[in-house]
Amino acid sequence: MTDYRMMYDNPYLAFYDLEGKDLVLTVTKVVKGSVRDMISGEMKSYPIVSFSETTKKLIVNKTNGRTLMSMYGRDDAGWVGKKVAVFATKDKGKDCLRIRSQVPQ
Repeated sequence: MTDYRMMYDNPYLAFYDLEGKDLVLTVTKVVKGSVRDMISGEMKSYPIVSFSETTKKLIVNKTNGRTLMSMYGRDDAGWVGKKVAVFATKDKGKDCLRIRSQVPQ
């Protein structure tokens, strides 16, 4: 069964893309990007991470940014080539994506 939201063109990973499983991905690029806030409508800057295993990118919020920094350092160039495990969870009742704090095997 496919979540209908997967049928829309969305360049970013969403919780429903994971279908309840961890997704292990290899970072290929990190850039600064602008994304429109869904509530305020304002444009906000975030790190945007690309991966070798999917064309979808990850918008890195502060929580995931701290996780990446603790795993691979402050310099985002050091994240390239490294693996991360992305999983779906809830935060304050909202579905979201998080990066596991352990390096995936």
